[in-house]
Amino acid sequence: MYLCPEEDLEAISDGMKLDLEKLRNKKIFLTGATGFIGKNLVECLLWINEKNSLNIEILAISRDCEKFYRNYPHFKKHTQFKLYQSDVCDNLCNLPIKRIDFVIHAATDVLQQFDPMQILRTSLDGTSNVLSYSIELGCERFLLLSSGAVYGKSPNANVKFSESYIGGADLVSPKSAYALGKQLSEWLTQQVSSLSIKVKIARCFAFVGPYLPLNQHFAIGNFIEASLQGHTIEIRGDGTPLRTYMYTSDLCICLLKILLSDNSNNVFNVGGDEVVSIRKLANIVKDTLNSDVCINIHQVNNKTIDSYIPDINRIKQALHVIPKINLRDAIRKTADWNLRYENIKQRAVKKYSN
Repeated sequence: MYLCPEEDLEAISDGMKLDLEKLRNKKIFLTGATGFIGKNLVECLLWINEKNSLNIEILAISRDCEKFYRNYPHFKKHTQFKLYQSDVCDNLCNLPIKRIDFVIHAATDVLQQFDPMQILRTSLDGTSNVLSYSIELGCERFLLLSSGAVYGKSPNANVKFSESYIGGADLVSPKSAYALGKQLSEWLTQQVSSLSIKVKIARCFAFVGPYLPLNQHFAIGNFIEASLQGHTIEIRGDGTPLRTYMYTSDLCICLLKILLSDNSNNVFNVGGDEVVSIRKLANIVKDTLNSDVCINIHQVNNKTIDSYIPDINRIKQALHVIPKINLRDAIRKTADWNLRYENIKQRAVKKYSN
């Protein structure tokens, strides 16, 4: 059983068709498997494995396996997926795993850990542990999911962050802990690149799709939930920040392509290519899902515009990966998924039902 839409899983499988043999008989160790991105990756790998008889085994860890299976029991039905009780900051050598071929280190606690020092400790200890464990068990390829946050603040609204951009996080603000933690994780990962492991880093930006929490701090999720429930869309700032969004099927293709790539580049931005302001995003969500909801902007315009935009030319040119799902379709597909699986009650659906 799969919760991700079949058309998404088929699109991922089709997008990976030239690389499928690289996955045959591989044991893939995945941290962060119970998170938003992790669940999408697990489902797409299970689908690819089932449809192509690749004999892939997905080995993952969770701090609370029982809770995860209680919330998502369908994962337990897949024998090729094994979830072990552990934490990236624990001694992973206690796990009953004898071999690892590929590692995807996607663990991050941006939703739960608000203590800056704890975020930094998790980045240091977690990444260090996973790297050491990967080396010990003979890992061939290692993919770190980093973040566009490593670039720091954009100097102006016209800048798109390229992989060669050297920015930096604010060294005073406690809000920089996540960005600094990701920088630290990248540095640690790069230090093993001279060994037998092929190291790749994906600097991830903003995404939307199945399993995205709608009640957390993700603006697009909040806007979708408000529209489905017929509530006012609340913009806490002035609505001017610029963002892009990538749908999860495109995201999974990007991440797997990066993992399996033999390209000399080992750092890739991963994100969408449609630039929108938060204000425009709210209006697109409203127009797409529920034209009757109101939009409330809490602050007046600032003189400076916050821009968080990736330059994705490297992944387009080097790996021939281009986002296929446009923003409106991504919003609609995410809304459909939540209505089907997350029991969201849609109360004002006049436009969306037409």
